[in-house]
Amino acid sequence: MITAVSDDAFPTAIVVSSDGLMGSALSMILSGESGRPVELVASIESAMAACAKRTSAGETPVIVFDLSPSELPGFETRAALAAANAQAPVIVVAPAEPFGRLRDLFELGVRGIVGRDAEPEELVRAVIETAKKETVEKNVFVSRRVLNRLVEHVIRCPIRTVGAAGRELELLAPREREIVQLLTRGMTNREIAAELHLSEATVKAHLGRVMTKWQVRDRLQVVLRALNRIP
Repeated sequence: MITAVSDDAFPTAIVVSSDGLMGSALSMILSGESGRPVELVASIESAMAACAKRTSAGETPVIVFDLSPSELPGFETRAALAAANAQAPVIVVAPAEPFGRLRDLFELGVRGIVGRDAEPEELVRAVIETAKKETVEKNVFVSRRVLNRLVEHVIRCPIRTVGAAGRELELLAPREREIVQLLTRGMTNREIAAELHLSEATVKAHLGRVMTKWQVRDRLQVVLRALNRIP
């Protein structure tokens, strides 16, 4: 059950989908949350045009792009996504496999990836989180099952240097290490806060300090660094 939020709290969403049923489903989820219609378009270019109109009207839109299971981001799609991401936060609804497709999307700078098997609440939270302008963390969102598969993938990758992960964890305070370890299990800030009997704001503050110490920009890179898979 999704709890509706006020119009002021929920950003404008523009859904891009060539699949009529999927596009309608995504639009209905977001419209039900915001209490107002969600614009549905068939191409990224149309979304960018709609986004420009919304921005000129003082709104801060988020683009939700539906990537079909059979579609691989070709050159034109990659270029369009990169251009759209420079204009507004882009969330991609995508299959969690193959990993290479997810890696390509992250490299294009998309602000969120929500698996097609995600719960509706995760899509809603992705739109809200990525639209925030100023938070302790960089606003990047990954749905739980996508994050779990990402962790499984990097665990199978060769370790960069023996002992590096341990040395980097030594840079952290005990509470920061606890939070990072829970984060690698795919837990949200709220769940980490409940597990450690902390406030959600305290968890965010600790993660902000971890990012500063490790010189990374978002929680996804914290997970990868904790698993010793990025330089």
